[in-house]
Amino acid sequence: MGYTAEAISEGGWLSVTPESGMTPVNLRLTANMTMLRCGRHTATIRITSAESGGGGPLNVPVTIDLP
Repeated sequence: MGYTAEAISEGGWLSVTPESGMTPVNLRLTANMTMLRCGRHTATIRITSAESGGGGPLNVPVTIDLP
């Protein structure tokens, strides 16, 4: 099944690859640490089926805590 994936993060500190393709797949998340200060940062990975009837998007929460 085809999919698209996007990283949703304030300031764009998180990215996901590959952004589209066929399942099954392992997605790679990359955090740009130079964009982050100490504290808790949250983001979402949104995965959407490219097929009709594939259901709504799957939202995967991501949290990183920096001391």
